[in-house]
Amino acid sequence: MKIMPRMFNYNNIVLDDPDPQMSPEEVKSFYENIYPELTQSNISGPQLTEDGLEYKFERVYGTKGITVAELASMTSAPTPEEDNNPNVDPFVMNMRLIKYVKEIKGGGHPAPSEVLEPI
Repeated sequence: MKIMPRMFNYNNIVLDDPDPQMSPEEVKSFYENIYPELTQSNISGPQLTEDGLEYKFERVYGTKGITVAELASMTSAPTPEEDNNPNVDPFVMNMRLIKYVKEIKGGGHPAPSEVLEPI
């Protein structure tokens, strides 16, 4: 039985297989010391190529926080499906809940433009 060579590709860099006995996740952990951004990457593959099996470490891109438009669109309480969904940003859910409670209480702090006089 012939073992096919493995290749690991990250950001168009071909990384050597440090040990064929290692799982792809272990190889990723091995290279995290050199490429710290691998800690936030996904592994795809293997894909059969003419040279062997190719795995890709793909960077995960995301955004932090919430936009004003997203905050303004939150006019209802979180649904149970959203509340139990691990992929929903907890900050977004908290802001939505705060806004909903504020609407129920019918108040809150006035906007600065309502309190301060123009200079």
